[in-house]
Amino acid sequence: MGRAGAGESGGKLLSGVRVALLHPEWDRPCGVCETYLFRDDGAVTRRAGLPVLRPAGTPTPCGKCAKVPAAARQQGLPWQDLRKLAEDLTPQNRAAWQFYRECRAVGSFPDDPLVRWAAVLIRDVEAVAERQPLERLTAAVAGLVASFPSRR
Repeated sequence: MGRAGAGESGGKLLSGVRVALLHPEWDRPCGVCETYLFRDDGAVTRRAGLPVLRPAGTPTPCGKCAKVPAAARQQGLPWQDLRKLAEDLTPQNRAAWQFYRECRAVGSFPDDPLVRWAAVLIRDVEAVAERQPLERLTAAVAGLVASFPSRR
């Protein structure tokens, strides 16, 4: 994680937090998908209560994963290429996000420029996530209203 003005945009931190908030079913390290089979709902496949290991060479679900840029998923690239493009949260970024959540929960942030930089980025992603349900509802209502015949 870098400082604002140091040329870093917080890309992996932002994309990882975005996935965790908007697509929590994909909020897991890529290595987990490489190790286990998953159902369409994002839950690990289980047999006799145990997670099912992914057979060697079996494609991972990278073609559906929110950590892979949508444009790349739409290109129909092989799963191996998509896996290379996945924006997985680094352990450091996951720790930064956890620290932010702890600070926000108790309403106390340390007076540190790096913490402030990360907090601004994460809060912006949270704001987008908070607006999404209302935006989806508005779009659904607008579509419903538009489907009614006009009465003139």
